[in-house]
This record gives sequence, C-alpha cells and structure tokens, in this order.
Amino acid sequence: MNNFPKNLRYLRKKSGLKQDDMLGYLRITRSTWSNYEIGFTNPKLNEVINISKFFGVTLDELIMQDLESDAPLPKKRGQRKPREYPMQEKISMVAEPDMV
Repeated sequence: MNNFPKNLRYLRKKSGLKQDDMLGYLRITRSTWSNYEIGFTNPKLNEVINISKFFGVTLDELIMQDLESDAPLPKKRGQRKPREYPMQEKISMVAEPDMV
C-alpha cells in the first residue's frame, strides 16, 4: 500500500512546518507540495530521495509504511527542525540498456 501522501503530511506537521516552508528547504512550491500530500501528483524520483533524506526516513518507510500509526507521539512545540540536505548534489540517472 502506498502511504506516501499521508506520510508527507504527517512528517511535515510533525516537524512543525507549513506547506510554504517546503520551498525554502526542498525547493518545492506550496501548490506542488499540496498536490503531493493529497496524492494528486507524484514527485520525480530525485525529489522523493531528497524528501526522505530531509526527514531522515528510508524510501521504504516513506512510501510503504504508515508512519503516523507506527510512530510515537509527536514532540511538543519547540522541537528541532529536520536537518538540511545540500541540494547541490546531483543524482546521476542510470540509462536503460540498449536493445539489440
């Protein structure tokens, strides 16, 4: 089961962030992030990787697990923000093998 949209919302709220904040951290606009959270659209693979690193979860946890039901109670106000991930790093794409 794909829990990705639900997990995005949960992780963002648990971190005390608003949808508008995602632009500064991950370079994702509020409207795009909103579409991800409601499951209207899906991010590209490199964005999913950046999101998982930003929130400190594995790709499997982000996509497959229901983090909200498996997680301990959220921290109270004044919690630590997630660590920033350097966006300068490039992710190389693996090309499909040539068909002969």
